[in-house]
Amino acid sequence: MNRLMISMPFLPVAQIVILGIPLAFYLGAATIIALITTATFGMLVLREGSSVPFAWHVNMARLTIALALIHGLVVYWTFF
Repeated sequence: MNRLMISMPFLPVAQIVILGIPLAFYLGAATIIALITTATFGMLVLREGSSVPFAWHVNMARLTIALALIHGLVVYWTFF
């Protein structure tokens, strides 16, 4: 095998381009937005008189973890 030859990534999903922007960027942006939303819900749950239930914070945290794992795996599979 030629050492100068670059091997194809396992799964180049992150290189899918949507409207000129790679999918990995969209997943990263969605993860950051979900993280900020989770933190905001956490602060609102602790605030007196807020009507945000604790279940929203917990479910948003689950969504954030799922998005972060998907984003990380997509980028990892693309480059390694």
